Amino acid sequence: MKLLPGPVRYAVAVDTGAGVVATVAAAAISGASGAVSVGCGFAIVIAFFTTSAAAVLAAERLSVHLTLPVALTVYVVSLGLLALLIDVVDDDGLLRRLPVAGAALGAIVVWLVAQLVATVREAGRE
Repeated sequence: MKLLPGPVRYAVAVDTGAGVVATVAAAAISGASGAVSVGCGFAIVIAFFTTSAAAVLAAERLSVHLTLPVALTVYVVSLGLLALLIDVVDDDGLLRRLPVAGAALGAIVVWLVAQLVATVREAGRE
């Protein structure tokens, strides 16, 4: 985690905490299926966004000119994979499509807000 900048580490921590709270709430509301679905939605987003941030940072370290193309490529691929994963989930197993998708959307919003807040705070200190 030390390889990632502070705002990304903050977003991981906040999103993980929100995911735990959402998973516990889903377990209380709809049992094991809800908990697994919500936990999976948050875990997928956290993994994709953390990997994306690491890839963009690695590209920036190689050449600042690579940052934008790598960022766009990584984010488009991540969104495509997320859409594919949600499409693959059926409603007849332990995972349920709507809770996975809802949790992923919630995780994305939490991540973006947390990273924005941390970035603004960090910029204010400089």
